[in-house]
Amino acid sequence: AVQVCEIVGGASRINCRSGPSTSSSVVRTLPRGETFAFSCVRSGECVNIGGATNCGWDLSYTLGCYVNGHYTDNSCTLG
Repeated sequence: AVQVCEIVGGASRINCRSGPSTSSSVVRTLPRGETFAFSCVRSGECVNIGGATNCGWDLSYTLGCYVNGHYTDNSCTLG
């Protein structure tokens, strides 16, 4: 199911990557506050920010890239 999620937290632009890890190349950057359609969540590299760890990466087929779950709102959660 496609979920529409807002880009939150972090910098004013969030990296959307070719794979579910911070070592994957950046495909594009997404502006904070914008909403995008994400089709699924893949488990990938765990990212720890401020003591909170998130291992889920939201995949957008339309954008062709992944965003770590830290940077999407609660509409996108690891099911």
